[in-house]
Amino acid sequence: TKKLVKDKEATEDDQKRAEADIQKATDKHVSDIDALVAEKEKEIMAV
Repeated sequence: TKKLVKDKEATEDDQKRAEADIQKATDKHVSDIDALVAEKEKEIMAV
């Protein structure tokens, strides 16, 4: 995103919006992975 702003292909507002969207997606995926790990740990402990 920084390169796009530097090359004048995007505004700083676009950059901030894109970074926020990327962060939201990252947070969601981390949360999903944490839930899967917790479920797998529970499954392993039951054995």
